[in-house]
Amino acid sequence: MAALSCTAAAQIVSAKEFGSGTLTLQSGSQEHLDYVRVRLNSDHTFVIQAYRKTENSERGISGKWRVSGPHNYALTITGYEAQKATGSGSLRTTPDEQDFSRLSLSGNGAAGNFSLSFASSVAQKLGSKFSLSRTEHGTGTLNFGSSRYDIRTAFVRINPNGTCEVRLLGDRELDVRGTWDNADGNDRIHLTFNQDAAGNAASGNGSVVLRSNRRGVSTIQVDGTDVGQSFAAHFTAVDSGGTIGSQGSAGKIFHSLGSKRPFAEVDSTQLGDGSYILGNNNSHMTEARVIIMPDARCEIIVYGDTQRTFTGTWKNMSGNEVQIKITGGYHHATGSGNVVLDSTRKKFTTVNLNGQLDGLSFSVYFNANR
Repeated sequence: MAALSCTAAAQIVSAKEFGSGTLTLQSGSQEHLDYVRVRLNSDHTFVIQAYRKTENSERGISGKWRVSGPHNYALTITGYEAQKATGSGSLRTTPDEQDFSRLSLSGNGAAGNFSLSFASSVAQKLGSKFSLSRTEHGTGTLNFGSSRYDIRTAFVRINPNGTCEVRLLGDRELDVRGTWDNADGNDRIHLTFNQDAAGNAASGNGSVVLRSNRRGVSTIQVDGTDVGQSFAAHFTAVDSGGTIGSQGSAGKIFHSLGSKRPFAEVDSTQLGDGSYILGNNNSHMTEARVIIMPDARCEIIVYGDTQRTFTGTWKNMSGNEVQIKITGGYHHATGSGNVVLDSTRKKFTTVNLNGQLDGLSFSVYFNANR
């Protein structure tokens, strides 16, 4: 257990924690951290030392701190490796303020950009082997910059090494990554973000509330900054009460496929080869994700030279071929197409879409690797 003290008057914190984390440098290289020492001084300065036992080395970061909430401190970086630097971050202590549970920093120094994320060994009361990879459907909103978007799907990944990913899908997509902790020991997981899916520096915090069985997600709340824009989102998952082909919570009998035997909800991500053509522009696509939901809604996301999300509805055609009607997504696209599932009806093999987007015709073709 770390030796940490925090008095209401002086706000002095001193702690050394073992755990897992990484320091990512401008070159893209990552240093795996074994433990971190944090000291918050009464003059509102801080010193952080990140250690790698295997190489007997440390990195020093300094700056100013302020209280940002219960057990939370906002950090402003002024120095890195004894040289001037700029940046920001956050530190969270445990409720009894005897340890710190998570630390996240992102800044720029003489050697370029750097980011640090660290989850202490006290942070994961769900257990060091706890993991979660879950897609939930429901309702929510995302405020990004000055615009507001509807969110219909959320993906959460909690890794045993203390890292996490939250992806919100709807009229706009938000994908942020960072670290997590469960220092409160209940069904709420605290999140700290330090980058987005493209590796750009991001900052922010959030929480995921688990279902009672801790195998699903009930609510998600996030806020922060990404690519220079502020974001805030809240999402509430809806329990469908059934699989595709069964009675759902909306009281409707959903479509079954081919032989009319029901199949579980499809959420399949595949690598492969494809193209996205808009007008005279052709973009190469290398990955696609297909989500078929119990309430006859669907989402298709393609990745490659660019990224596009298409939303709409689905119904059965014949065999393993699913008919798609596009009603929204990127720039309110419209159109139609189909998705072909494999024999297990859990993965897709091809995607074909055609429609209108920004007054231009578009088409998507994607063939998954086999």
